[in-house]
Amino acid sequence: MKKQLSIIVVTACVMLMFMVMNAFALDGNPETLTIKGDGVSNELTFTRAELEAMTTATSQNTYSVTNNFPTDKVLYRKGIPLVYLLEKAGIKDTARQLKFTSSDGYARTFTCQELLNDARYYFATDGSKLKVPAIIALYDSSKGFNFMSDTEMVLTMGQRVKAEQNNPWLVKYLQTIEVSTTTPDQWPQVIFNQSPGKNGVTVELKHSNYDAVKIYYTTDGTNPTINSNVYNVSASYYQPQLNKPIVVTKNTEIRAIAIGAGKSDSQIASITVDVIAPAFKDLDDYPWARAAIEDLSGKSIISGTGDSQFAPGNPLTRSQFAKMIVLAMGESPGTAVKTPFSDIKAADWYYGYVEKAAELGLINGYPDGTFRPDQVLSRQEMLTILVQAMGEKAAAGSVSADLLAPFANETRISDWARGYVAYAEHLGLLEHGHMIVEVNGGLAIDANGQTVRAEAAMAVYRMLQQLTKI
Repeated sequence: MKKQLSIIVVTACVMLMFMVMNAFALDGNPETLTIKGDGVSNELTFTRAELEAMTTATSQNTYSVTNNFPTDKVLYRKGIPLVYLLEKAGIKDTARQLKFTSSDGYARTFTCQELLNDARYYFATDGSKLKVPAIIALYDSSKGFNFMSDTEMVLTMGQRVKAEQNNPWLVKYLQTIEVSTTTPDQWPQVIFNQSPGKNGVTVELKHSNYDAVKIYYTTDGTNPTINSNVYNVSASYYQPQLNKPIVVTKNTEIRAIAIGAGKSDSQIASITVDVIAPAFKDLDDYPWARAAIEDLSGKSIISGTGDSQFAPGNPLTRSQFAKMIVLAMGESPGTAVKTPFSDIKAADWYYGYVEKAAELGLINGYPDGTFRPDQVLSRQEMLTILVQAMGEKAAAGSVSADLLAPFANETRISDWARGYVAYAEHLGLLEHGHMIVEVNGGLAIDANGQTVRAEAAMAVYRMLQQLTKI
């Protein structure tokens, strides 16, 4: 019993000590709010007591807020309107930005337009809305105004539209407001990434500051605003599955704008999506190569085997690839009277393509003077041709050890081709998962194996993508 009593006494003493220390800390470091910067005429500092004494200016409101998970909630808060305090500091007509900094160093910047001029509301569950001011809250409750209690100074604002994700903008432990006359930067434009799919064209909307902005878009030809559809409903680190690509099934113009705190809205970006019926019906088992095949088919670089079939898993012959590479390079079939290969005749359908590929130095024959047009192309032969088409010379001895290292344990690459295979990987020509796989920290590829039509289409497609960047 005495032991239990001793524990109770010690616990009580510790609690009392912490209470005294906290009270001392509050007395020694009272909450203050400083307003400064070249956007105000006077630098002012208010203590919490001074703010609480501004009873005639106090504003009590209900705020609807949404976080970026996203979930909604309601806050009951009471404090001093931001505009009232800024006017006391003599905010200038030239003020353009407001930077709010907490006592722990966290900071968030807003434009004056979005925080002071744009109308902000409390959106009730019954569908009604009420205009509310941005305030520096001193009292807070999540249950109602009859349950209010002191809270740290916290910037609080309403929503411009229902479910606007304003919760991350509520700066707690507020200590400083810096008003600046500097013109805000502008958010970069939205970027579109489209790819043909089984049920239409899939369009992803991307942005260099994906989690700092909301992407608003339209599909009816009108300009998007903050009232338009939201693309990135959730932050990427919470529920990315909610951010679904747009599937377009008919010719459509998509317009998009990036809107976020602290910068002016981006310029409106747009893309016209032309939906063309799939050229081939046998690509369902090759989703990884579908975009490449459809793209090259649309450019007449490749063709099918008839009856809307591409035969993606069929081996590719040397003569077929000669035609593909010549067309991919934007060249026309050669017209030389005499071919350098003994087994190629002028009457052969591939004659001009083989002749042009040889002229360009992309395809070589065999020591016996033959080309062997009907022989299946190996993966290492294909990659060697593509690397050379990009203007690279990649003999094994001329490629850095770093590029060769991932293939150190791969025995299915001929010595003469090892440098070209490594360089093809470096250039991004190899699709991971089918053409090449990652094994025990290295890379594995059956370079001596047969090239199938889907693999060739993917490699040529990626080569063209890389060439457009040069």
